[in-house]
Amino acid sequence: MPIIRVTRKQIQQANKAREAALKKDDDFRLHEEQRQSFEEANKAREAALKKELEAAATRNEEQPS
Repeated sequence: MPIIRVTRKQIQQANKAREAALKKDDDFRLHEEQRQSFEEANKAREAALKKELEAAATRNEEQPS
């Protein structure tokens, strides 16, 4: 098996590249989590608006003209 010689500079460059890749992955995960929480908030908002509309429609039906 051949001996592979590696300089400190090459190790530092590899470590920097690895850290950059990990940061990019963390940023992607954070973005994905934020997107999911926004979607959940939007669904909750839509449900609340739907209930509000239904309540308003019920009130309108109950009021005599």
